[in-house]
Amino acid sequence: MIFAVAAMLLAMMACDMCYATVDPSVTIKFTNKSQFLIFTFTTFALAIVSLFYHKKGILQMRICIINAILLFAYQIWIVWEFFKLKAAYSFTIVSIFPIVAMILLIISIRYILRDEAAAMFAGSPVVNKKIKAVKKSD
Repeated sequence: MIFAVAAMLLAMMACDMCYATVDPSVTIKFTNKSQFLIFTFTTFALAIVSLFYHKKGILQMRICIINAILLFAYQIWIVWEFFKLKAAYSFTIVSIFPIVAMILLIISIRYILRDEAAAMFAGSPVVNKKIKAVKKSD
């Protein structure tokens, strides 16, 4: 799922954010405004970094939480721009990618947490003693 988040954020760099309602050839890209470019690149970089920390689940989960918070702030900023430019521009479907990416990250966080809990309890001495006690009684 983190790969899908990275792919959506990469697609945002190439797509239009909105286009003029009067003349559809006039568009605003996410890369035209440096603030949006920085936000998109930062969240994309965090998604890529979290892909490489799959062995360290707690760190990967923390990076995903930071990324989800940044994506939420990014989506609020896009909505604010929407209300500011609502009269002259119409926004594209790509403008909701940050919220979709945030939802996917939250789902990823749940699965990372589940994997870490399973790994933690699999190596627990208390659990191992109970398993040995059950095997001895059989």
